Order: sequence, then C-alpha cells, then structure tokens
Amino acid sequence: DINLPDKSGWEILTELKTTPECRDIPVVMSSILAEQHKAFALGAVEYLVKPINEEDVIRVLNHIKLKGKKVVIVDDNHSDVNLVTKIIEKLNYEIFSAFDGKEGINLINQVMPHIIFLDLMMPIMDGFQVIEYLKRRRSTQLIPIIVMTAKDLTMQEKDFLKGKIDALIKKSHLTEESLVEVLLDVLQHYDFGMDSEEEEE
Repeated sequence: DINLPDKSGWEILTELKTTPECRDIPVVMSSILAEQHKAFALGAVEYLVKPINEEDVIRVLNHIKLKGKKVVIVDDNHSDVNLVTKIIEKLNYEIFSAFDGKEGINLINQVMPHIIFLDLMMPIMDGFQVIEYLKRRRSTQLIPIIVMTAKDLTMQEKDFLKGKIDALIKKSHLTEESLVEVLLDVLQHYDFGMDSEEEEE
C-alpha cells in the first residue's frame, strides 16, 4: 500500500529496490490513487487501484510469472480437494491430488511441487507424519506447506507444527478469498527457481 503510517509505500519500494537482497522481489503497489507511472518508474511490476478484487489478484500473479507452478493437494476429503482445485486452477497452476498421506509422499517425490496443501487427519499416514518425512529430506524440506484442517489442535500439535509449516487454514473458515490471501502471503517469501537435488534418507 502507498499510504502507510510512519513510512510511505514509495519509501519502502525505494529501499527494497536499492537493497541487493530484496531488489529482485516483485513488488505490486496499490492505492486509491492512480499513480501507475511513478510506481513503474521506481521498479514496481504492477499497480492496483483500490478497491481490489479477485480478478485483479489473479491477473497480477500471472503477470509476475507465478503461473505454471506445480501444486500438490493431499487430503482424503474429495470435496475439499475439489474446492481448493477450483480456486487455484484459476491461477493456471498445474495441480496434482492425493487422498492419503502415503500416496501424497509418493506424489510429492515424483512431481516436486512448488507448494503443498496438506490435511492433517488422513488414513494410512496422517499429515503430521507427512510433514515429519518431508522435513527430514533435503529435496523436500524447503517446499512451503499450507495446512488445512478441521481439527482443534492440541498444544503439543501446535508445538510440532511450529517452524515446519508456512500457514494453517481452518476448514470451517476456508473461502476463496481467504485461500488466495494465504497463498499470496506464502508465495511472496519464496524463490521459485528451486530445483532441489534428491537426497536419500
């Protein structure tokens, strides 16, 4: 946003583009004012005039070349898989689905996705076991994980997930808007030039 307290979006954009570690991160500016020319001159890749809708977000994602990325959904609930697929297929992602943890691990090792949507309560191998497996392997430990669950987590389960997942969505609160918002927040923290090498356990 441009109008922020303490420091404006323009100042933040300038700092990002003059910092070597940050200058290649795509920045999308937004405001109620139409100041596209200034934003582009300072290095923004896109400019959105508020109010912003879902179509704007999808267009921007495509513009900054996040399309074509591989997504794996691991969930034994077919309705939830269909819902998530329907939402994210609009982003032109390549979507793969598995319906239990063991099948999910095999699929993840096969396609090496850029992001994983993972249920926790599943047959054969639950989501906690899947996470533990993925984080033990060099080839999969950096793949971002978004957990989707209807489960009320215990303190022990929350402690286990801490530092291992990138976001958690309660299924009771799962909407198109909330999922896209979480997905955007997770994606902006990752470099998708990722091409990990397989490492045996």
